[in-house]
Amino acid sequence: MARIYHNPKAKGSGTGKAFKAEISFTYQGIRKRKSKTFDTKREAKKWIADLELNKSNGTNYFKANMKFVDWYWLWFLTYKEKLVAPATKATYRATYKHMKKLIPRVTVEGLNRPIIQGYVNALNRSHETIRKDLTHIRTALRDAVADGVIPRNPADGEVKIVADESLTKSDQRKFMPEADYRQIRDWLLSRSLTIQHTNWFLLMVISQSALRVGEAIALREDDFDFERNTIRVDESYDSIRQQLRSPKTKNANRVVPVPEVLMKRVRIWILEHRSALYRKGIDNPNGYIMFNGHAKFPKASSINKSYHHLQKKLGIVGGYSTHTLRHTLASLLITDNAVSVAYVSKYLGHSSELITRKYYLGLIPEQIAVEQAKVVKVIMNA
Repeated sequence: MARIYHNPKAKGSGTGKAFKAEISFTYQGIRKRKSKTFDTKREAKKWIADLELNKSNGTNYFKANMKFVDWYWLWFLTYKEKLVAPATKATYRATYKHMKKLIPRVTVEGLNRPIIQGYVNALNRSHETIRKDLTHIRTALRDAVADGVIPRNPADGEVKIVADESLTKSDQRKFMPEADYRQIRDWLLSRSLTIQHTNWFLLMVISQSALRVGEAIALREDDFDFERNTIRVDESYDSIRQQLRSPKTKNANRVVPVPEVLMKRVRIWILEHRSALYRKGIDNPNGYIMFNGHAKFPKASSINKSYHHLQKKLGIVGGYSTHTLRHTLASLLITDNAVSVAYVSKYLGHSSELITRKYYLGLIPEQIAVEQAKVVKVIMNA
């Protein structure tokens, strides 16, 4: 049902638009009404006609009037929940919680760039957390445009990320100096490790292969090819949900070449690991080599704690996370002219070469100093 009438608020005031249009409809058993004011009856008629036309598109005007936080959750359940990894789902849920707190009453059609910028300003989180929230909002709104719910994406314009610097990792904390990396790598390779040192053994594998932590935890005996000195990666362990799953991306299913020195250590570890589990009466039918003495996979938090302890033991200052081993080795590979960026991308299991260039090109402190010296030399000789 639709009607157009003179706007009572405009009478005698000299302000306000002369006509008001209303349209009512039912969506999923709920009766709703939408209204808008216009300067002319012709504009009001056109607005009603457009809405009537949109009825065949799933009552988009109803969705446009939904609270954005509710529409976002419906969008997540429809388009993302069954398709993304558990860790990624957690980031979508985190965005939902942030929106419930900061923009609980804003409608889909009422959302605009100033509101989105205000949301970002109020988040007070790390740069990475804000970037993820903004990406989720932009993607959800892009689908809203594609579905005809709103005419344009208000998040397509520039939105500046205002992050809490104390929560944001600098590049210096993501990449350790090459000397520190080599010290840790050499110490791990020189130790005689038993099942009590599963975390250290796992760190040794990462230091020689740049595997993600979850990929290293999920390694099985038959993933190692001792003739070709390679590791097959086709599984990952989610420490939060304590479950095995496919690797992060399709390209993460890969075969990684590693130094022979690592393979020798792995061969010894497998024999001693089998013996230790047998003595403890622990079955390991799938041959997972990171299964610890408690018949469990190690937790990512426990591995990180062991890594911090090792840094203190070696006198390394910085408090680097486990992932810095992967970051640092990746950066060493990509800055070596003997290895192509395209291959390094495949080696790391990235979804695209662009990601490899973005995150790993020349960020180790010593390499930055070398490149700076080259820049000065070129300027002086110009």
